[in-house]
Amino acid sequence: MTFPRFISAACLALAAAVHAEPVEMSARGGHFKLCDIKTEEDKTFLLGSMQMLNATPEGQWTAMIAITLRDANDEPIYRASLLGDRDPDRLDLAQTFLFGRSNSATELLQTLRMGDAVKLSLGWDKDGLLSLDAGPAGRRETRLQRKPIHATAVVSGATARVDFGSSVTVDCSDDVMRRDDASYRRKLMGTWAGLDEAGKLLSVRLLEDGHAFLELKGQTIGGGDDVSGRSLRYELDTNVWPMGLDFVVCDAGGQELARFKMTAETADDGSLLVTVQEKTPGPSDAQGPTAASRTLRLTKLLSG
Repeated sequence: MTFPRFISAACLALAAAVHAEPVEMSARGGHFKLCDIKTEEDKTFLLGSMQMLNATPEGQWTAMIAITLRDANDEPIYRASLLGDRDPDRLDLAQTFLFGRSNSATELLQTLRMGDAVKLSLGWDKDGLLSLDAGPAGRRETRLQRKPIHATAVVSGATARVDFGSSVTVDCSDDVMRRDDASYRRKLMGTWAGLDEAGKLLSVRLLEDGHAFLELKGQTIGGGDDVSGRSLRYELDTNVWPMGLDFVVCDAGGQELARFKMTAETADDGSLLVTVQEKTPGPSDAQGPTAASRTLRLTKLLSG
């Protein structure tokens, strides 16, 4: 069956199908619920709707309901999703093409309101030709680099509903899982470098043991105990967004001598946006001079 013909057949099937009850799924912020989507044998299309009923995001984790296509190795290669926004009543409909664990491209298709049901037609063939028709966003066709084998639905920080009719089974039997904060932290380990507003090098190296090297304004401090007995450690708070990133200089006895307070967030291009908030030359509860906040873009070095 050619691709246009199976899309036409899918539309006829949708019109004739007797719909089962929609499937409701939920996970609070920082957790996710993964559901397996099982179609009838040889069926490579989904026709129906998805809807976000309410959002409960947490920290850096965005509220999301997504339909994901996966390859033979169970790696995600494509995602159609509803994403939460800073405006609690706004949602973004987007499609994302995934080219590996750290490389992706996202296209914003439409802006909706919380509770709006998105009618979608998602089809794919054995050669990787994909078609998405999501209401006013219109139909789009793309050839994927890897061949999709099966589909899943995932929700995080929200309560959502999907409805693909009686010919599709949405299996949500697995438990709600916590997002892997340890894995996220590991992605931040290594050396990040960039230029400050004066064109001087700013370099940050985060070690897994909690120590760090920091080069700022031409001065370098860092690592474990140096000849003076001082050490530099970092404190990373991933429960807020942007993340809290403090660098703490301690003496040989562990007494805090100075604290550099920053925030950090990852950007879509893989860079790290670091905002220098203040420098306090004493214990964290002491009053100290505050410098003007400034945001710097750092790139991870391959050798890091």
